[in-house]
Amino acid sequence: MARLLFIVKDVYRVERQGVQILSSVVKKNGHKCSAIVGRGQTYAKLFTLIKNFKPDFIGYSAMTSEEDFCLELNSRLKKELNYISIFGGPHFTFFPEEINNPDIDFICRGEGEGAITEVLNVFDRGESLEKIKNLTFKKNGNIINNPLRPLILDLDAIPFVDREIFKEKIVDIKSGHLRAVFCGRGCPFNCSYCFNHQYHKMYQELGKTLRWRTPNNIITELKYLKNDLNTQFIHFCDDTLTSAPIIWLEELMDKYKQYIKLPFLCLTRPDLITEEKIRLLSNAGFHSVMVGIECADEVVSKIILKRGDIVNQDIKNAIALFHKYKIKIHTENMIGLPVRKPLIDAFKTIALNIECKPTYAHFSILYPYPGTEIKKYCIEKGFLKDGRSIKSITSKSRTTLDFSPDLARKISNLHKLAGITVRFPVIMPLTKLLIKFPYNRVYEYIFYLVLAYNWGRYIFNYPINFQLIIKGIREVKNYLKNDWCLQYR
Repeated sequence: MARLLFIVKDVYRVERQGVQILSSVVKKNGHKCSAIVGRGQTYAKLFTLIKNFKPDFIGYSAMTSEEDFCLELNSRLKKELNYISIFGGPHFTFFPEEINNPDIDFICRGEGEGAITEVLNVFDRGESLEKIKNLTFKKNGNIINNPLRPLILDLDAIPFVDREIFKEKIVDIKSGHLRAVFCGRGCPFNCSYCFNHQYHKMYQELGKTLRWRTPNNIITELKYLKNDLNTQFIHFCDDTLTSAPIIWLEELMDKYKQYIKLPFLCLTRPDLITEEKIRLLSNAGFHSVMVGIECADEVVSKIILKRGDIVNQDIKNAIALFHKYKIKIHTENMIGLPVRKPLIDAFKTIALNIECKPTYAHFSILYPYPGTEIKKYCIEKGFLKDGRSIKSITSKSRTTLDFSPDLARKISNLHKLAGITVRFPVIMPLTKLLIKFPYNRVYEYIFYLVLAYNWGRYIFNYPINFQLIIKGIREVKNYLKNDWCLQYR
């Protein structure tokens, strides 16, 4: 029986379901598995937890911007403990060249259920891991990328998420209020700021990337969450739930209404909304939606962001339907785009949100992640002259593009004030004045407190009380501290 310990940098108040599914798979196959969250831990505490578990393998799962934490921790642990390191998750899937780090033993690319099971079973037999599909490793100074295995087409064959492995580490899980569920895998779109175009390319001959579990399988898991774990709110995390076939959606919502009857949140795009779909969802408990507006400039949206043929009228029509059915609306928007006049572009997006009147308008600063088409575009057009990464920015609060210092400051300040300006348009003249001031943490507190309140009160349907407000203020304060992952250096 092999012993596998997963380490993630943070859980961000939600479940890390990639790791949790792998944990279920590992345990189902008779191996020992646990997980550690790095956030808030000193190196001494982490070392003690890891040493006490006595792992044969340490598995690191990382999104881009988390990889430095994992690499630095692993290098330090390798000096003191004997184990096999295996790195996975989105970052290491798309950047297997990280294997050049001398302390990485293996990288697992793509879907890991089959690979991790084979790794542990082969290890138990005392055999070499070098023929296992999906693995990347070094041999005689050369990088070996073993072939990928086909995508898992029957998602019902995968065990349910291990809901225990992070139970004591996520406040929302301990309280029983919120649980996240994926109904499928994949996204049919190729937005330039996302990794999906790379994923589609990786698996273009190895199976369909967009796949759905059967409604019966989903409902069985939801019954467990409701009846055994006292869940009160469901977050469907699929990128585009409404891209599923209408017959499938009808069956799922009929069964959800019959057996679950809990309020839920889902994600979608304006071009995937019809009144038929909204009516189906609404009759079953549709409480809130996260929908991408992203950019009000239709040319920028289509040519630079590659969001397809979405036009502003599509956005207005979709949000009007949400209003009609009394759905709480969270819009996703981006500012700091690689355009000639990014502030003008940003204020256009703010104006479109004001016209649409969402419950909460969330704004993000564009981050040109390595390997994405938008980063290539930024370099080609001179917005990232040195091609640098985003690793120096830890709270995603400032633009990384090569704007003038004055423009960069205004974009970063506007990011903090845009959401509250959409909620109270009368302060627009004040916002235009405040973005000229020096960058300061007061704006960040405004941004995160407004975000926390709207998410809690409206989007995730928390019962708001004084204790929850105080807890939220404390969490915002902790989040805005200097990068916690450096604390053990």
